[in-house]
Amino acid sequence: MQIGRGPAGRGPISTNGRAVSEADERVERGTMLWFNGAKNLGALVTDVGDRIDVPGAAFSPGEKPLGRCAGKAVEFAWLEGEPSALAFVPESNPRRARLRRSR
Repeated sequence: MQIGRGPAGRGPISTNGRAVSEADERVERGTMLWFNGAKNLGALVTDVGDRIDVPGAAFSPGEKPLGRCAGKAVEFAWLEGEPSALAFVPESNPRRARLRRSR
């Protein structure tokens, strides 16, 4: 989802047609699609299905991904029509390899 100016200066509007208030601050969840450290830019898809471009400055301190992050759950706040305070949601049960039985 790209956020731009709505018609006749009515404020920001998302690509899905939903108006976004300038003073709107809400917490949403989504999934990271990718992040390119060289370009300091990434993308995520919200649980509602909106695609959002994410600048590196939107990440909380210490949360900017250094490696692969596709498919990881994130939580972020909307602040003045822009995503901010983006943080990865800790995995509750990370997948682990099974132990092999000795014969």
